Amino acid sequence: MRILIVEDERKTAAYVKKGLTEQGYVVDVAHEGLDGLHLASTNNYDLILLDVMLPGIDGWKVLESVRLQKQTPVLFLSALDKVDDRVKGLKLGADDYLVKPFAFSPNCSHGFRTSFAAVRSSRPPCTASPISRSTRSGTACRAAARGSN
Repeated sequence: MRILIVEDERKTAAYVKKGLTEQGYVVDVAHEGLDGLHLASTNNYDLILLDVMLPGIDGWKVLESVRLQKQTPVLFLSALDKVDDRVKGLKLGADDYLVKPFAFSPNCSHGFRTSFAAVRSSRPPCTASPISRSTRSGTACRAAARGSN
């Protein structure tokens, strides 16, 4: 499984990359929005872990651009912890939203794998699907976000 991490905090990116590579994943890292968009556009990833607050272009814009080309599962990793931020990410097409800080453990990588498998099995290629995830301080789901327009 090949994963792209787009995260400007180098320590966080290194921490997540180390944990995922120890679990056998192939991981690429970009520290700026434009670099992440370039990698996401020119390579095939099984999952993209995307921060919101990035230099260059933010994660919201990266996701919008990626969604014009591909339906790669995207998990936001962000310090923005308001429900409105989560709903925005899900409305834009993210498959899940995880609030930083978080603890990385073998269960965390299992969670990525499970989230990825659920997304892949619940939708045909190139089609977005509703997905619900309970978050640290509330619940947000893409299906509900779509209905709130």
